[in-house]
Amino acid sequence: MLIFFYGTDSFRIRKKLKALKERYKEIAPVSLQVREWEEPDFSSVQQELETQSLFREKRFFVLRNWYGHSGCEEFLATHRKLFIEDENNIVVLVQEGELSVNPSLFAFLSESCALMREFSQLSGKELQDWAAKTAAGYKASLPSSVLDRAVAASCGDLWRLDQDIKKLAAYGKQGAAELIHTDASISIFQTLNAWGRKDTATALAHVRVHEQQGDSPLFVSSMLISHIRSLLSVQDLQERGYDTARIAKESGVRFPAKLLAVARLFTRQELLSAFSSLWRIERALKSGRIQGFFPLEFFIAQHAKRAS
Repeated sequence: MLIFFYGTDSFRIRKKLKALKERYKEIAPVSLQVREWEEPDFSSVQQELETQSLFREKRFFVLRNWYGHSGCEEFLATHRKLFIEDENNIVVLVQEGELSVNPSLFAFLSESCALMREFSQLSGKELQDWAAKTAAGYKASLPSSVLDRAVAASCGDLWRLDQDIKKLAAYGKQGAAELIHTDASISIFQTLNAWGRKDTATALAHVRVHEQQGDSPLFVSSMLISHIRSLLSVQDLQERGYDTARIAKESGVRFPAKLLAVARLFTRQELLSAFSSLWRIERALKSGRIQGFFPLEFFIAQHAKRAS
């Protein structure tokens, strides 16, 4: 059985793939074989498919990034019986991003796939409906005004929107309003950029803007932690030799080049140390042991001094 998921919305593609995999695990909880390939490897996939088991277990194979390969259509057609006609083989082609122009392959997949679905970026009412459904999934009863702010802040990025709704669900209605701010991500990014350049005064000025506009210290610490986590992620992927497009796909970030530019300003140890310190500050803010913006300002000043 051949399935094809494609499109620019990597969040929904991966969520659908996960749900499909879990469904088949329920059908065959013990015997289901699961294998994934990140790049085309024709001989390896062929060998796996042709290896027969005495008990004819179901096999769930995920083939990523095959669509743009010149030999994909020929390989699928040559092994049609294994890919398409054998119901014990569930083969899922996954292509995130814009599809390369290949009318012949697209037509072949349209005719051959048991399921073929495009996941494009959501906007407007579709995005609002998705946010409401996600909030319900987290059992969060959120005012429409708060949900609207979360949607606006996400700029259509479902990875970020999902995380924001999860936070809102955890904090409840009372703290919901302070967790979302449309321009916060840009401001936090600028804070880290200045901090990485050892421009402590500018970094502190950005933090004080949050204080002046009424954001809570907890909100700012949470945003800093989120961004530092992203910096660690893209830094790690770059060290593995991934290019910018692959980093965007693996990490789910929208602007990997900008994040990489900031990540290069820090050593990995500096980011890990900052993450650990901010995590302790956030816990203290949540418990009420500390209050106000001074702990965050002191943290930035101290860490900038260590990095100098």
